[in-house]
Amino acid sequence: MEGNKIDGYIPSEDERHIGSKKRQKAKEHLFAKESFMYDAHKDKYICPQGETLRPVARTQVKSKYSKREITTYRTERETCACCPLREKCTTDIKLGRAITRDGYEEYRERMREKINTVEGRAIYGKRKCLVEPVFGQIKTRNGFSQFLLRGLEKVKLEWKIVATAHNLLKIMAAIMRKERMLPALR
Repeated sequence: MEGNKIDGYIPSEDERHIGSKKRQKAKEHLFAKESFMYDAHKDKYICPQGETLRPVARTQVKSKYSKREITTYRTERETCACCPLREKCTTDIKLGRAITRDGYEEYRERMREKINTVEGRAIYGKRKCLVEPVFGQIKTRNGFSQFLLRGLEKVKLEWKIVATAHNLLKIMAAIMRKERMLPALR
């Protein structure tokens, strides 16, 4: 988006409310991932107690249309067992805390920082009123829930057709409203 000079405001999929940190009920008392500092140059995380979490595993996750690599970071064994913050950090005493990161994490972090500003919240608030209802109408009223074609060019064309159909329905509804009002004006 930035390459195309688009100023996007996209929350991460796990955020129910903008800026909040969604945690599983059982793990609400544990430090969130954001409490750990990432050092990109050394490819490591630093926990709130100052211990280092290094990459221990890289996993390939494949979906129907994409493939990505997830890296898991952990401390040395038994490091968390004697930590004074252990109860706020992990339930796994033997292996300690694990943090995962994929290739999109940097973008998520930048977007989270951008959205959590006063200006970002104001701009994102407009999205809920202007953009989201249109997507909801397209999905529910028009029954469009997924693209049928594959490939960027074909999907762009399909989206233009869907948007055109949506706009024609809106224009038709406005004309019909106006026609109902005309007899009253005569």
